[in-house]
Amino acid sequence: MKKPELLEQIQLLFFVVALPLLLTLAAAWLAALVAGIDPGSAWSLPGGFMLSRASVARFLAGFGLVSALAALAVGSWSLWDIRRAGRKARESREALLREFRRGLARLPWRLGALGAFLALALTAVVACFVLLFLWPHLNFHRRVDFYLIAMAGLALLAWLYFGVKLIVNIHRMSRLLLEIEPLTVPGRRVAEAEAPQLWAMVASLAEKIGTEPPRHLAAGLEGGCFVTEHPALLAEAEEPLAGRLLYLSLADLAFLTRLEAEAVIGHELAHFAGEDTEYSRHFGPIHARVAANLAAVHLAEAGEDGPGVSSLAGKPTRLLGEFFLQAFHQAVGHWSRERELAADRRGAAVADPAAQGRALLKISLLRPLIGRVLAEGWESGAAWRGDVLARLTRLAEEQGGSDPAALLGASTAHPTDSHPPTRQRLEALGLEATAEFLESVARMRPTGLLRELGLEIDSSGEGAVRGLTATLEGDLARRALEHAEAEESLLRGLAAEGVERREFYEGVRGLVGAAGLLGLGGLAAGIFMLVNGKMPPLAGYGALAAATLLFAFARYMWKRRLRPFIVFTAEGFLVADLAEPIPWTAIAEFQTLNINGSPMIIFTFAPDYEPPPFRKDGRSSYKPAKRQLTCSANALKAPLKPEEFQRELIAYFQAAIARAELKRRAEAADAVATADRS
Repeated sequence: MKKPELLEQIQLLFFVVALPLLLTLAAAWLAALVAGIDPGSAWSLPGGFMLSRASVARFLAGFGLVSALAALAVGSWSLWDIRRAGRKARESREALLREFRRGLARLPWRLGALGAFLALALTAVVACFVLLFLWPHLNFHRRVDFYLIAMAGLALLAWLYFGVKLIVNIHRMSRLLLEIEPLTVPGRRVAEAEAPQLWAMVASLAEKIGTEPPRHLAAGLEGGCFVTEHPALLAEAEEPLAGRLLYLSLADLAFLTRLEAEAVIGHELAHFAGEDTEYSRHFGPIHARVAANLAAVHLAEAGEDGPGVSSLAGKPTRLLGEFFLQAFHQAVGHWSRERELAADRRGAAVADPAAQGRALLKISLLRPLIGRVLAEGWESGAAWRGDVLARLTRLAEEQGGSDPAALLGASTAHPTDSHPPTRQRLEALGLEATAEFLESVARMRPTGLLRELGLEIDSSGEGAVRGLTATLEGDLARRALEHAEAEESLLRGLAAEGVERREFYEGVRGLVGAAGLLGLGGLAAGIFMLVNGKMPPLAGYGALAAATLLFAFARYMWKRRLRPFIVFTAEGFLVADLAEPIPWTAIAEFQTLNINGSPMIIFTFAPDYEPPPFRKDGRSSYKPAKRQLTCSANALKAPLKPEEFQRELIAYFQAAIARAELKRRAEAADAVATADRS
């Protein structure tokens, strides 16, 4: 077990079991003490009722005991029941859905009850302790005692408030009708008239698998093929598609043989036959509702002003909610792996096990290459012509020495499910990852399958159409251009700032005035002591010496005010009388502080930057070990405020970074254009 997981389990047991048990023991001990104390004086209440300290303490101890026992019962029973449900969920997918639904129905009540009983028990126990041990010694005429009891009362009220807030948030979230966001699919819908060969192939495979064909076919250039019954929003569509959808990556299909493509498509259709997508469609909303309950706990735990009492009040319920998810995590992963292995077997049955294995490895090899091509094209923006498959082919040829064996431990990416490692999937198909088998995969080349399926049409005539592939590549190029234009507009807006030299001076009038007044006082005191003759001369000379130092300090600060403590330029910033500015691009990060009106900036240099030697001037210091330069000033010269100075610093830094990024993009676009011409 990893250390973080062990610590989380220890925290869970402490807050859910040990804390209620400790409160139970404390409440029982207090109840025993109350039974043996003198009733003492009583408070007179309206209506002639008398209320003694002992009777109040007895009520609080009893109430705390009942609340603590209830919290202990809820926490212990919840841990046992959740662990039992997690084990039972491994029996079948139906059991997983049934237990998860049942647990979801109970979860809000468990979380709310645990938080409420803990808050009430702790409040009652602390109040009883104060009443028994502190109250007799308090004197409300003493201000300290009054403040002490007032702070304790406010803390208890805050604890109760956040307990109530937690229950309200959980109740509100549990009653919300959550809207499931449609799955974003980066591709286009493929109509049967556009690709009849592809639709015929899918229909034939669906018949062999024993399931209905998908209602929709979608194709894109991003890696990975998958099926879903979630509402799916395609890149160029305004409304999501409902019903069964099969997404095919043309970038993957381009490097697969027909038999390999049939194995992949058969695998995906097998998810329909096994009702896997139907299961995912039901499981998704349930999981989202559990996440909503946890979000309610996090919302109460965070508080309006950051963590504090609210964090402590919400921690037990948060830990219990996370334990609920973790208990089902293994069952979810188990059935996800089983579903994938079963789909592999059915996909191999309609094609060939070896073809299924080769397709798995090819898709794993293609995934990083597709990501690299799309990332480079996305960054090149206007210079990109969307030629994904041509670039992918070139990359595949260049990386011919890649070792598929290194990918045997990897898992195939999927937007909604997890997959078992590739090695496990090959073994389940009865395949051995021999050198010959891996060699058959290593050197990938386009197979011509897209042309065979009518998805790419070769033609050298002017104005010829290259089919769906060209359409998708055009879509990517257009979106990349729009993204690049929007981002470049933002960068140019930032780059237009921070171009003028800006000097920032210290505000020293208050400090110099105070030092001067103290110096005058010391001067007068020293003269008086020496003239009076009744005091030791040493005291007078000491006062004069102190006055001299104060006058010297005031003079130094008055002269220092004439030199800026930091200068911003378009290229960088100047401190400590440096001849050349430190480039903004040499800063890895910076932090600004405002200590009682005194600004402080801590710059951390990038690892590849060699800073110049710094001269200490009382306002800047450099720590070579941390590569940090600290710049500070007594105060900012009026009327500049610390918030304005911070905005200026951020504006100059962002402007320099934006200019550097614009330059890099221009160079990258030139390089792409040069490569295209060659």
